[in-house]
Parts: sequence; structure tokens; C-alpha cells
Amino acid sequence: MSLIWKPKIPAAFTRSKPKEKKYNFGSGHITDIKVKIVPREQMPWPEADLLLLIELRVLKCSYEECGTHLDRTANACTGAVQTNNLYEAIRKKRKILLEEALDDFKRKNNTAEEAGLRQG
Repeated sequence: MSLIWKPKIPAAFTRSKPKEKKYNFGSGHITDIKVKIVPREQMPWPEADLLLLIELRVLKCSYEECGTHLDRTANACTGAVQTNNLYEAIRKKRKILLEEALDDFKRKNNTAEEAGLRQG
């Protein structure tokens, strides 16, 4: 028996990379099973539906109410607003609508004063 230890590891490995193993939540073990990913069914948003969605959101309808008018889910409506970046368009139209409502109120208020309905 020799006192000098000689490693028996080869100088160069010829094997390829080991497969990456992933955690399987179903069984609770680490496995190397490939999972087949199936794409979900998508319903594209026509331009008319997007314009209606913008108008409904300008009127402060909830996403659930928008979904019932458009025959879609509330999550689909939020996703359409997010992916098409409709926030700016909704904000601008709300601002215009508010300005029109205030101008209309002032015009009606002035006609009430002229008619003598308002006292003070």
C-alpha cells in the first residue's frame, strides 16, 4: 500500500452538460420532465370595441360593466387597456368631457340669472 494518493478523475470530461432538473409542484420532487405549453385562445380587439371601451371608461364605468357591454370579461378589458396603452386617451377624453360639463353648467347658470330665478 502506498502513502501517496492518486486521484482517479480523468483530466478531461467527455460528457455533455447534465440536464437541468426542475421542481415539479404536482409531485413535490425535482424532475426533468418537459412540460408542454399550449397557447391560450385569443380574441383580438377590433378598433370599434377599443373605442367603445375608451368611452365607457371615460364615463367611469367599472371594468365589469365594460365587459358586460362588450361580451368579454373584466380581466380582458383591463388587459386591453394595458396592452394598447389607452390610459392617456381615457384621461384626455375625461378632461374634455369635464370641461364641456362645466361650460354647460355655467351657460345654464347665466340663463337662470337672466330669467330672475336666482336670488342673491
